[in-house]
Amino acid sequence: MTQPLIDKLCEDFKIDEETFTMFEQFYNSKIEDKLKMRYLSHLVSTIEDVINDIFKEKHIMPLLKNPQYTDEQKRVFIRRNYRLYSIVLRPIKGFHKKGAVVHHNYGSLIAYNPDVMSESQIRILIAHELGHIINLYVLHCDNTQNRANVFSFVAINGKNHFYKNHAKSFTYPDERAIIEEINTVCPITKYKQVSK
Repeated sequence: MTQPLIDKLCEDFKIDEETFTMFEQFYNSKIEDKLKMRYLSHLVSTIEDVINDIFKEKHIMPLLKNPQYTDEQKRVFIRRNYRLYSIVLRPIKGFHKKGAVVHHNYGSLIAYNPDVMSESQIRILIAHELGHIINLYVLHCDNTQNRANVFSFVAINGKNHFYKNHAKSFTYPDERAIIEEINTVCPITKYKQVSK
């Protein structure tokens, strides 16, 4: 990042350079690497939502039909965002296979060996393992390798189309365009720097 750009950020957002550096270092050290490990995160969280809806229908909705609960208690059940199922991605160096999915009572673990595959191959493998999850929890069909491969193709192809056709609308030509857009959406009206 160039000094003139840092100066513009500090001036427009009414911060000092130390504050900018703190956020930049936090993002670079704590978030960026973890983002890289959350392969297909939108797909994973969407599949979690689909399966959670199935679990809620099975486990929460019967509670709402029970007359022992008041209408207010039933409204609380409906308002809560229960997570009854989750998918965890776990890189395991030295894993004896490229990858595998293990199902537990209320979640699945996708383990993969990052040392034997490229980044794009890891995405394919995870999409394949997600196919197994879809077969088991959503479609209730034969959980075969070819069905998991079909889901892998559909998911990766869908991502490709998204990146080619829609992702451009989410990017900016440069850093100054980002600053301008932030100033338009969330203008800073006064200096509000927190002191140490």
